[in-house]
Amino acid sequence: MPVITNTNVPDSILPRIKALQTVTVSGTIRTGSLQSLDDTFNGTVLVTVKDSDIDLKVKDPIDDVTHSIKEQGSILARSTFQVKNGKFNGSFVVPKDIGFTNKRGRMIGFAYSTDDITAKGSTTTFTVGGIESVSEPDTIGPTIAVYLDNRTFIPGNMVRRNPLLIVDLFDNTAINATGAGIGHNIEAWFNTDRIPVDLTEEYQADLTDARKGTAQKRMFNLKTGTNTVRVRAWDVWNNYSEAETYFRLADNDSVLISEGLFVYPNPTNAEANIGFIHNQSLPTRAEIRIFDMNGRLVKQENIEKQELHTWTYRWNCKDEYDASVPVGTYHCIMNVQQSNGQGTVLYGTFIISK
Repeated sequence: MPVITNTNVPDSILPRIKALQTVTVSGTIRTGSLQSLDDTFNGTVLVTVKDSDIDLKVKDPIDDVTHSIKEQGSILARSTFQVKNGKFNGSFVVPKDIGFTNKRGRMIGFAYSTDDITAKGSTTTFTVGGIESVSEPDTIGPTIAVYLDNRTFIPGNMVRRNPLLIVDLFDNTAINATGAGIGHNIEAWFNTDRIPVDLTEEYQADLTDARKGTAQKRMFNLKTGTNTVRVRAWDVWNNYSEAETYFRLADNDSVLISEGLFVYPNPTNAEANIGFIHNQSLPTRAEIRIFDMNGRLVKQENIEKQELHTWTYRWNCKDEYDASVPVGTYHCIMNVQQSNGQGTVLYGTFIISK
């Protein structure tokens, strides 16, 4: 990606980006000489757009001298785009909160390839100011989905001692993931805490659809028992939404805690998902034995997985000889072992119908 330096072109004739404007960005990855396209580069580029620099005057209390300094403007957009054969193209919506200075902004790009090659570049050849005329204003806040550990989570589940908070966001215009404007961060509040957890820096926009993305953060020092979490997010029009869920935390991750065996769909006619919810981070091994109503063992397997929150075995309803089992009621016994040797035995019953 070539580095574009400031030119002598007057600011008045430079392209201008406006609040609420949809801006399209395109670029190329160049070789070190900046002369030729690197069409072997495939990966991802992170594009950060900043508002105009801020002129500040700071007085030194020691020598009583006033210094003039520049502070980089706030982030207006932070988007990720796919790079294919050295080229990328994408768009974003400028948030409502901009400086309206009509001065030069700053765009910074950092790209990394599937071969661990990196590229960077920047430009200040545009200005920031004004507001785009929009015929149909967006008045609806983002859609928010909150999970703990993974997306199989449902409210009230048991989770790990230090769970992963996952927040999926979608907005018809765009998510405000810049923190621009006072109080417009992506934030989470646990239980009765008044100080939120800031998730803005953790937000990653979808590579193919800039209207959606995910913020993830590992959480520590939560209380045992039942916890609640409330998440707030904003769109670029400064509409906000909130979502809340609750979960349970065991007091000790060294002991495997499960809430019993689940089977779905039940009844089933082709495939059964057999598993359990747990509180472990380490790999978990399970011996699975499935019996028919007469006590005959029809299927046995030993499987180790490192699945957070939910451990699932998918059975194709066939026996040890790969023959479909007949219609009827079946019992499953699952002997679950942790990496440290502790474990538990789970039981479940389900029906196969044709």
